[in-house]
Amino acid sequence: MAFRPLKRISHAELYWSILEGSKDVVVVDVRGSDQRGGHIPGALHFPYETFDPSSLITTLSSKKTPKRLVFHCMFSQQRGPACAQRTHDFINSQRQRPEISVRVLLGGFHSWINRFVDPRGQVLDQRMIADFDTKFWLRSPLDQGGWQHIMESPFTVLNEAALRFLEDQAAEEEAHARKGSSKSGLSFADIVRSSK
Repeated sequence: MAFRPLKRISHAELYWSILEGSKDVVVVDVRGSDQRGGHIPGALHFPYETFDPSSLITTLSSKKTPKRLVFHCMFSQQRGPACAQRTHDFINSQRQRPEISVRVLLGGFHSWINRFVDPRGQVLDQRMIADFDTKFWLRSPLDQGGWQHIMESPFTVLNEAALRFLEDQAAEEEAHARKGSSKSGLSFADIVRSSK
C-alpha cells in the first residue's frame, strides 16, 4: 500500500482524553532504549525494532477496543509514524475492520515532556508523565530543545558522551564487583554538569 500521511493529534487533545479517563484512546510508545526515564502513564510499550501490528491488535482485543490509537516515539518523525502507518494498513487489510482511527502525537515525547516537566525537573502533572528520571535527561534552554534525552541524537557530542559514560559505568561496575563494593551512583547528567 502507498504511504499516506496520518493525522496528528495535538497535546491539548491527548491531554483532555487522559484527564477524562477515556478508554477510547490508547497511547502506543514505540521508543526503544530512549523510553527509559519517563513515559505517558498507561501507554503500551511496543518498541519499533520488534513492532508487529498484529501483536498490538491482539493485545488490544483482550480489552475493550479503543476508538483511537495514538502513536509516538521521541520526536514522532520516523518510528512513531512508521508504526502508525503499518497499524493503519493492517487494520484496513482485515475483513472485519474494527473502527479504530490511528493518529501520531504531534512533536512526540520530546515535546510532551517539555510541556509537563519544568526546568528544575519537577513533573507538573503526574497524570501526564510517569517515571520521570533526570538521570536520563539533560536540560538546555527551551529555545535550544529544553529537556534532551541522553540517547536522542546519535550524531551529537552529547550522545558520544553518553556512550562513553555507559562504557565507563560498565567498567566501574565490573571493578566494584571484583572488590565487592557498590558503584558511585552518579548519573550521566551529573558527570556532564561537573565537566562544564
